[in-house]
Amino acid sequence: MNLFDQFKREIPKNQQLVGAVCDSLLNPLDENTIKTSFSSLVEELHDHIYEKYLTAEWDAGNRVISLHFSGGVPSFYQLKGFSFLSHNPVGREQAKHLK
Repeated sequence: MNLFDQFKREIPKNQQLVGAVCDSLLNPLDENTIKTSFSSLVEELHDHIYEKYLTAEWDAGNRVISLHFSGGVPSFYQLKGFSFLSHNPVGREQAKHLK
């Protein structure tokens, strides 16, 4: 199995992320509050879901990478941004085109 397939298996499904955020944000609110604050709640839900996704992405990416490599491996953050390319002569040229 390649890294991408393993990553997809590790990261939570959208339904899980959305469900967890909706439960924590909306359950304490009454129906009237949800109706009167609907637009701001949608924005808040989006922001919380995205934050939760980024955390899950980071954790899943690092878990998958650490399972496949040992020592001297770029972090998930470096791989995601292709910044590791600038640390070698061949990659330096490729990295210029990514900016």
